[in-house]
Amino acid sequence: DNADDAGMPALARGEDERPIDVDRREKSLGSERTLESDVRGRERVRKELLALVDDVAAELRSRKLRAGGVRVKLKYADFRRVSRELTLPEPACDAQTLLAAIDSLLPRIETERPIRLVGIACTRLVDDEAPRQASLFGGEASEQPGAVTTPGPMATERHERLGRALDAIHAKYGGDAIGRAAAGPRHERVPRGE
Repeated sequence: DNADDAGMPALARGEDERPIDVDRREKSLGSERTLESDVRGRERVRKELLALVDDVAAELRSRKLRAGGVRVKLKYADFRRVSRELTLPEPACDAQTLLAAIDSLLPRIETERPIRLVGIACTRLVDDEAPRQASLFGGEASEQPGAVTTPGPMATERHERLGRALDAIHAKYGGDAIGRAAAGPRHERVPRGE
């Protein structure tokens, strides 16, 4: 196609008779939160991301998806943004694998500056029913620096069953019925500037 095509002026006017593809797959799924007070330090940032991990994993499971990649996003107090992403050795939908990815990504991000927003996104989404590639070395770390060490197929399946059990508890008793102790109370907020 070249710019002189007869259809180009119509497209420029917003006239397009091509069918709309409404069955498009999502490219990513995630969550982010603007913090009430700026945070610093890898452990503090990890704690804020930990509060999002279980929700994102539950959303993956509810949509019957697995993530082939994980992205961490931070926004600093000066509004500059940074993100880092990695590919998982095998698509997953359990919080433990997502957390392992976060732990691999955080050392590659400056966390000592004041941070105002944290986020995690799962990328390279695949259907939960898609065939899995069996690992010959399950649970071993890759030779690549910063690679995610996965728990291996048996542990991943246990983590996924645990996630589904938590999903059932949340559905029956509410989202605050059970959660990670390390994430702290969900209602804990500190006003910005204090």
